Amino acid sequence: MESLSIWAAFIAHDLSQFVTIVGLIYVIVNVIMAAWLKNRKIQPAGVTYKQVRRELSYSFLTVVIFSSMGWLVHYGFFRPFMLLYTDIHTYSFGIPGFGWFYVGLSLIATIVVHDAYFYWMHRLMHHRLLYRHVHRLHHRSITPAPTTAYAFAPGEALLHAAFLPLILLIVPLHPVAIGLFTMVMIARNTLAHTGIEVFPAGFVTGVYRWNTTVTHHDLHHLHGAGNYGFYFTWWDRMMRTERKDYESSFRKITEAGTNQYDASRVAGS
Repeated sequence: MESLSIWAAFIAHDLSQFVTIVGLIYVIVNVIMAAWLKNRKIQPAGVTYKQVRRELSYSFLTVVIFSSMGWLVHYGFFRPFMLLYTDIHTYSFGIPGFGWFYVGLSLIATIVVHDAYFYWMHRLMHHRLLYRHVHRLHHRSITPAPTTAYAFAPGEALLHAAFLPLILLIVPLHPVAIGLFTMVMIARNTLAHTGIEVFPAGFVTGVYRWNTTVTHHDLHHLHGAGNYGFYFTWWDRMMRTERKDYESSFRKITEAGTNQYDASRVAGS
């Protein structure tokens, strides 16, 4: 009974975290920054109540799957292989305060590894043998909304959830680092699905070009191909899967004073 109570607590925590972050980003983008972003909507099509209702139902299922994976990690189901630790001084190497510094380093490493994992898993899910059964449900939302972020079929949710035990095979992580990574992941995912470009003009040049934008992922939903990256554009650029119309579309939305991407003009991916 105790294990079931802890499992329920994991679900309640993850659900409240998801609702809080998604709700906060929605309020910031659609209410607080609405005047500044009024010409930044990427697609002219709106989001229907039916779409949001579908996305919320699958989002709850995703939360349950993610929470269950966290619960299994908590109970040491993968313990013989995991590098999970709880004493902050474990990786201090005798240097005062270095334990917390290592938490920051491990968080950065986790984000970089997750970006690679997401890119290749995402491309794999677009293979014709997997797409229909694993990833098509997420792409039913051609016009993304914040609620699209967790709208996964069970198979896709499991693939995403598998990252936690896998990263613990190679990177020693403290629960604080895991918690921070989870918040960053949800926030970044939600932001990518807002459908409104929030990044400033010029974000596709210089050092900024390595960061994905809302337009980057929105074009992926619109066309169903290309732009597979999550946090960064590294892999898309190296593997030549970045859409050829990405930079021009971003500039049109952020610099031209008009906003909406012309969905009738489908450039090559």
